[in-house]
Amino acid sequence: MRIRVVAHGLLTVAVQDPGGAVDLAVPDGSDIQQVLWILRDRSPVFDPRAAPVTVIDGAQVPLDRVLQDGEEVHLYPIFGGG
Repeated sequence: MRIRVVAHGLLTVAVQDPGGAVDLAVPDGSDIQQVLWILRDRSPVFDPRAAPVTVIDGAQVPLDRVLQDGEEVHLYPIFGGG
């Protein structure tokens, strides 16, 4: 199946595209965590254990969320403030 990953901020290093987007072919039944490891294979400086905030259709989703063909996953770096 095909999905689109859009990385934001410092996570653009994961997709190796200045615009932050990449289209990926992933096995059926893949979840977001598996996609993060695929991105790790593409970019060794990306650490999937530093779990980013993941958003699909404007809602935050867990890393074990199984993806559907054609979905777009947005990755945001974890940040804090105060």
